[in-house]
Amino acid sequence: MLNDNTRLFEKHRRAIEGIAYRMLGSLEEAKDVVQETYLKWHEVNSLEVKSARAWLITTCSRLAINSLNSARVKRERYYGLWLPEPYIESIDLDLSCQLEIDESVSTALLMTLERLSPLERAAYILREFFGFNFDEISNTLDKSNDSCRQLVSRARKNIQNKEARFETSSNEHKQLLKSFVSAARAGDINQFERILSDSVELYADGGGKAQAINQILNSPTVIGKFFIGIWKEYLISNTRINVVIIWYNGCPGILIYENKNLATAINFDVKDNKINKIYAMRNPDKLKFFIGQRFGLNE
Repeated sequence: MLNDNTRLFEKHRRAIEGIAYRMLGSLEEAKDVVQETYLKWHEVNSLEVKSARAWLITTCSRLAINSLNSARVKRERYYGLWLPEPYIESIDLDLSCQLEIDESVSTALLMTLERLSPLERAAYILREFFGFNFDEISNTLDKSNDSCRQLVSRARKNIQNKEARFETSSNEHKQLLKSFVSAARAGDINQFERILSDSVELYADGGGKAQAINQILNSPTVIGKFFIGIWKEYLISNTRINVVIIWYNGCPGILIYENKNLATAINFDVKDNKINKIYAMRNPDKLKFFIGQRFGLNE
Protein backbone atom coordinates (compact mmCIF):
# COMPACT_ATOMS: atom_id res chain seq x y z
CA MET A 1 0.00 0.00 0.00
CA LEU A 2 1.07 3.57 -0.63
CA ASN A 3 2.17 5.55 2.40
CA ASP A 4 0.87 9.07 3.02
CA ASN A 5 3.92 10.78 1.50
CA THR A 6 3.70 8.74 -1.70
CA ARG A 7 -0.05 9.26 -1.94
CA LEU A 8 0.33 13.04 -1.65
CA PHE A 9 3.16 13.06 -4.17
CA GLU A 10 1.14 11.11 -6.72
CA LYS A 11 -1.76 13.51 -6.24
CA HIS A 12 0.43 16.40 -7.39
CA ARG A 13 2.71 14.51 -9.80
CA ARG A 14 1.11 15.93 -12.96
CA ALA A 15 1.71 19.52 -11.85
CA ILE A 16 5.28 18.75 -10.81
CA GLU A 17 6.09 17.01 -14.08
CA GLY A 18 4.46 19.87 -16.00
CA ILE A 19 6.60 22.50 -14.31
CA ALA A 20 9.80 20.48 -14.73
CA TYR A 21 9.23 19.92 -18.47
CA ARG A 22 8.24 23.52 -19.18
CA MET A 23 11.30 24.71 -17.26
CA LEU A 24 13.76 22.41 -19.02
CA GLY A 25 12.28 21.46 -22.40
CA SER A 26 13.71 17.99 -21.81
CA LEU A 27 11.81 14.92 -20.65
CA GLU A 28 14.98 13.20 -19.46
CA GLU A 29 16.08 16.19 -17.39
CA ALA A 30 12.52 16.74 -16.15
CA LYS A 31 12.31 13.12 -14.96
CA ASP A 32 15.53 13.59 -12.98
CA VAL A 33 14.11 16.69 -11.31
CA VAL A 34 10.83 14.95 -10.50
CA GLN A 35 12.71 11.97 -9.01
CA GLU A 36 14.89 14.25 -6.89
CA THR A 37 11.78 16.09 -5.70
CA TYR A 38 10.25 12.74 -4.77
CA LEU A 39 13.33 11.73 -2.75
CA LYS A 40 13.44 15.04 -0.90
CA TRP A 41 9.71 14.78 -0.15
CA HIS A 42 10.25 11.41 1.53
CA GLU A 43 12.78 13.01 3.88
CA VAL A 44 10.17 15.32 5.42
CA ASN A 45 7.25 14.71 7.73
CA SER A 46 4.22 15.52 5.58
CA LEU A 47 2.16 16.17 8.73
CA GLU A 48 4.36 19.19 9.46
CA VAL A 49 3.91 20.65 5.96
CA LYS A 50 1.07 23.16 5.63
CA SER A 51 0.59 22.60 1.89
CA ALA A 52 2.02 19.56 0.13
CA ARG A 53 1.36 21.15 -3.27
CA ALA A 54 3.22 24.35 -2.38
CA TRP A 55 6.16 22.42 -0.91
CA LEU A 56 6.45 20.10 -3.90
CA ILE A 57 6.15 22.85 -6.50
CA THR A 58 8.63 25.05 -4.64
CA THR A 59 11.16 22.23 -4.39
CA CYS A 60 10.64 21.17 -8.01
CA SER A 61 10.99 24.74 -9.28
CA ARG A 62 14.22 25.34 -7.38
CA LEU A 63 15.71 22.04 -8.56
CA ALA A 64 14.68 22.85 -12.14
CA ILE A 65 16.37 26.25 -11.95
CA ASN A 66 19.60 24.60 -10.82
CA SER A 67 19.27 21.96 -13.53
CA LEU A 68 18.59 24.58 -16.21
CA ASN A 69 21.85 26.36 -15.42
CA SER A 70 23.84 23.18 -16.16
CA ALA A 71 21.59 22.21 -19.10
CA ARG A 72 22.39 25.45 -20.88
CA VAL A 73 26.09 24.63 -20.79
CA LYS A 74 25.31 21.31 -22.53
CA ARG A 75 23.17 23.06 -25.15
CA GLU A 76 25.95 25.50 -25.96
CA ARG A 77 28.05 22.45 -26.89
CA TYR A 78 25.19 20.72 -28.73
CA TYR A 79 25.88 19.73 -32.33
CA GLY A 80 23.77 21.86 -34.67
CA LEU A 81 20.39 23.32 -33.74
CA TRP A 82 18.78 22.24 -30.47
CA LEU A 83 15.03 21.58 -30.21
CA PRO A 84 13.06 20.53 -27.11
CA GLU A 85 12.32 16.86 -26.62
CA PRO A 86 8.78 15.98 -27.79
CA TYR A 87 6.04 16.09 -25.19
CA ILE A 88 3.36 13.49 -25.85
CA GLU A 89 0.18 13.35 -23.81
CA SER A 90 -0.25 9.89 -22.26
CA ILE A 91 -3.84 9.56 -23.50
CA ASP A 92 -5.43 8.30 -26.70
CA LEU A 93 -6.64 11.18 -28.83
CA ASP A 94 -9.13 11.09 -31.66
CA LEU A 95 -7.60 13.58 -34.05
CA SER A 96 -10.89 13.91 -35.89
CA CYS A 97 -12.17 15.83 -32.86
CA GLN A 98 -11.64 19.52 -32.24
CA LEU A 99 -8.99 19.80 -29.53
CA GLU A 100 -7.62 22.85 -27.81
CA ILE A 101 -4.06 23.77 -28.73
CA ASP A 102 -1.89 23.93 -25.60
CA GLU A 103 0.54 26.78 -26.07
CA SER A 104 2.27 26.08 -22.76
CA VAL A 105 4.08 23.03 -24.20
CA SER A 106 4.40 24.26 -27.79
CA THR A 107 7.81 24.02 -29.40
CA ALA A 108 7.56 27.69 -30.33
CA LEU A 109 7.06 28.80 -26.73
CA LEU A 110 9.69 26.43 -25.33
CA MET A 111 12.20 27.83 -27.82
CA THR A 112 11.32 31.36 -26.71
CA LEU A 113 11.58 30.41 -23.03
CA GLU A 114 15.18 29.33 -23.71
CA ARG A 115 16.03 33.02 -24.13
CA LEU A 116 14.87 33.90 -20.62
CA SER A 117 16.93 33.71 -17.45
CA PRO A 118 16.08 30.70 -15.25
CA LEU A 119 14.29 32.94 -12.73
CA GLU A 120 12.31 34.74 -15.46
CA ARG A 121 11.33 31.40 -16.92
CA ALA A 122 10.21 29.99 -13.57
CA ALA A 123 8.24 33.11 -12.61
CA TYR A 124 6.51 33.24 -16.00
CA ILE A 125 5.55 29.55 -15.98
CA LEU A 126 4.22 29.66 -12.43
CA ARG A 127 2.20 32.81 -13.13
CA GLU A 128 0.89 32.18 -16.64
CA PHE A 129 0.33 28.43 -16.68
CA PHE A 130 -0.14 27.41 -13.05
CA GLY A 131 -2.02 30.46 -11.80
CA PHE A 132 0.29 31.33 -8.92
CA ASN A 133 -0.18 34.73 -7.31
CA PHE A 134 2.88 36.87 -6.67
CA ASP A 135 3.03 35.98 -2.99
CA GLU A 136 3.25 32.30 -3.96
CA ILE A 137 5.89 33.00 -6.61
CA SER A 138 7.82 35.06 -4.08
CA ASN A 139 7.86 32.16 -1.62
CA THR A 140 8.79 29.66 -4.32
CA LEU A 141 11.69 31.66 -5.75
CA ASP A 142 12.72 33.26 -2.46
CA LYS A 143 12.52 36.71 -4.04
CA SER A 144 10.58 39.81 -3.08
CA ASN A 145 7.10 40.33 -4.45
CA ASP A 146 8.28 43.32 -6.51
CA SER A 147 11.19 41.34 -7.93
CA CYS A 148 8.83 38.57 -9.05
CA ARG A 149 6.55 41.10 -10.74
CA GLN A 150 9.55 42.43 -12.64
CA LEU A 151 10.63 38.92 -13.63
CA VAL A 152 7.19 38.16 -15.07
CA SER A 153 6.99 41.54 -16.78
CA ARG A 154 10.38 41.08 -18.50
CA ALA A 155 9.44 37.56 -19.55
CA ARG A 156 6.14 38.73 -21.04
CA LYS A 157 7.86 41.45 -23.06
CA ASN A 158 10.44 39.03 -24.39
CA ILE A 159 7.79 36.49 -25.38
CA GLN A 160 5.55 39.11 -26.99
CA ASN A 161 8.52 40.38 -29.00
CA LYS A 162 9.19 36.85 -30.24
CA GLU A 163 5.50 36.35 -31.09
CA ALA A 164 5.34 32.87 -29.56
CA ARG A 165 1.55 32.66 -29.84
CA PHE A 166 -0.80 30.30 -31.63
CA GLU A 167 -3.52 32.01 -33.62
CA THR A 168 -5.35 29.05 -35.13
CA SER A 169 -7.62 26.17 -34.21
CA SER A 170 -6.46 22.56 -34.22
CA ASN A 171 -8.59 21.82 -37.31
CA GLU A 172 -7.00 24.70 -39.24
CA HIS A 173 -3.62 23.50 -38.01
CA LYS A 174 -4.30 19.99 -39.34
CA GLN A 175 -5.39 21.34 -42.72
CA LEU A 176 -2.11 23.23 -43.03
CA LEU A 177 -0.25 20.03 -42.12
CA LYS A 178 -2.04 18.13 -44.85
CA SER A 179 -1.39 20.90 -47.38
CA PHE A 180 2.29 20.88 -46.38
CA VAL A 181 2.64 17.12 -46.99
CA SER A 182 0.63 17.37 -50.21
CA ALA A 183 2.86 20.17 -51.55
CA ALA A 184 6.01 18.16 -50.81
CA ARG A 185 4.68 15.01 -52.46
CA ALA A 186 3.40 16.85 -55.53
CA GLY A 187 6.47 19.06 -55.86
CA ASP A 188 4.16 22.07 -55.85
CA ILE A 189 6.24 25.16 -54.99
CA ASN A 190 3.21 27.41 -55.57
CA GLN A 191 1.28 25.61 -52.85
CA PHE A 192 4.22 25.98 -50.47
CA GLU A 193 4.32 29.71 -51.17
CA ARG A 194 0.59 29.92 -50.37
CA ILE A 195 0.81 28.17 -46.99
CA LEU A 196 4.19 29.43 -45.75
CA SER A 197 4.46 32.95 -44.34
CA ASP A 198 6.99 35.38 -45.78
CA SER A 199 8.94 35.20 -42.49
CA VAL A 200 8.83 31.38 -42.24
CA GLU A 201 11.81 29.64 -40.62
CA LEU A 202 12.85 25.97 -40.56
CA TYR A 203 14.71 24.49 -37.59
CA ALA A 204 16.05 20.93 -37.68
CA ASP A 205 17.65 18.95 -34.84
CA GLY A 206 19.81 15.97 -35.78
CA GLY A 207 21.99 16.07 -32.68
CA GLY A 208 24.97 14.94 -34.75
CA LYS A 209 23.34 11.49 -35.03
CA ALA A 210 21.11 12.00 -38.06
CA GLN A 211 21.47 14.08 -41.20
CA ALA A 212 19.94 17.53 -40.68
CA ILE A 213 20.58 21.10 -41.71
CA ASN A 214 22.74 22.92 -39.15
CA GLN A 215 21.39 26.39 -39.82
CA ILE A 216 17.99 28.04 -39.89
CA LEU A 217 16.42 28.14 -43.36
CA ASN A 218 14.30 31.13 -44.38
CA SER A 219 11.77 32.12 -47.09
CA PRO A 220 8.86 30.13 -48.52
CA THR A 221 10.68 29.38 -51.77
CA VAL A 222 13.87 28.09 -50.15
CA ILE A 223 12.01 25.93 -47.63
CA GLY A 224 9.52 24.68 -50.22
CA LYS A 225 12.30 23.61 -52.57
CA PHE A 226 14.09 21.95 -49.65
CA PHE A 227 11.14 19.66 -48.84
CA ILE A 228 10.37 19.03 -52.51
CA GLY A 229 13.97 17.92 -52.91
CA ILE A 230 13.65 15.51 -49.97
CA TRP A 231 10.55 13.89 -51.50
CA LYS A 232 12.32 13.57 -54.86
CA GLU A 233 15.17 11.75 -53.09
CA TYR A 234 12.62 9.37 -51.60
CA LEU A 235 11.37 8.55 -55.10
CA ILE A 236 14.83 8.15 -56.58
CA SER A 237 15.94 5.83 -53.75
CA ASN A 238 12.63 3.95 -53.83
CA THR A 239 12.12 4.73 -50.15
CA ARG A 240 8.66 3.83 -48.87
CA ILE A 241 7.20 6.76 -46.95
CA ASN A 242 4.38 6.69 -44.41
CA VAL A 243 3.12 9.89 -42.83
CA VAL A 244 1.09 9.84 -39.61
CA ILE A 245 -0.69 12.83 -38.07
CA ILE A 246 -0.31 12.87 -34.30
CA TRP A 247 -0.71 15.26 -31.38
CA TYR A 248 2.43 16.36 -29.56
CA ASN A 249 3.74 19.49 -27.88
CA GLY A 250 0.19 20.75 -27.63
CA CYS A 251 -0.76 20.71 -31.31
CA PRO A 252 -1.07 18.47 -34.40
CA GLY A 253 2.19 17.27 -35.93
CA ILE A 254 3.42 14.56 -38.27
CA LEU A 255 5.72 11.57 -38.05
CA ILE A 256 7.54 10.52 -41.21
CA TYR A 257 8.53 6.86 -41.49
CA GLU A 258 11.16 5.79 -44.03
CA ASN A 259 10.77 2.09 -44.84
CA LYS A 260 8.82 1.65 -41.59
CA ASN A 261 11.54 3.33 -39.52
CA LEU A 262 10.69 6.59 -37.78
CA ALA A 263 12.96 9.24 -39.30
CA THR A 264 11.44 12.67 -38.60
CA ALA A 265 8.84 14.38 -36.44
CA ILE A 266 7.57 17.76 -37.62
CA ASN A 267 5.35 20.34 -36.02
CA PHE A 268 4.98 24.06 -36.51
CA ASP A 269 3.37 27.22 -35.27
CA VAL A 270 0.98 29.36 -37.26
CA LYS A 271 0.55 33.10 -37.71
CA ASP A 272 -2.20 34.73 -39.78
CA ASN A 273 -3.32 31.30 -41.02
CA LYS A 274 0.08 30.50 -42.49
CA ILE A 275 2.94 28.31 -41.29
CA ASN A 276 5.40 30.61 -39.54
CA LYS A 277 7.91 28.24 -37.90
CA ILE A 278 8.71 24.61 -38.80
CA TYR A 279 10.43 22.33 -36.28
CA ALA A 280 11.88 19.08 -37.66
CA MET A 281 13.15 16.56 -35.12
CA ARG A 282 15.66 14.07 -36.55
CA ASN A 283 17.71 13.20 -33.46
CA PRO A 284 17.02 9.50 -32.75
CA ASP A 285 17.61 10.03 -29.02
CA LYS A 286 14.62 12.35 -28.98
CA LEU A 287 12.48 10.44 -31.47
CA LYS A 288 12.54 7.47 -29.08
CA PHE A 289 9.83 9.18 -27.00
CA PHE A 290 7.33 8.35 -29.76
CA ILE A 291 7.97 4.61 -29.50
CA GLY A 292 5.01 2.70 -28.09
CA GLN A 293 2.57 5.59 -28.52
CA ARG A 294 -0.80 5.16 -30.22
CA PHE A 295 -1.23 7.52 -33.12
CA GLY A 296 -4.03 8.93 -35.18
CA LEU A 297 -4.66 9.12 -38.89
CA ASN A 298 -2.48 7.73 -41.66
CA GLU A 299 -2.09 10.08 -44.57
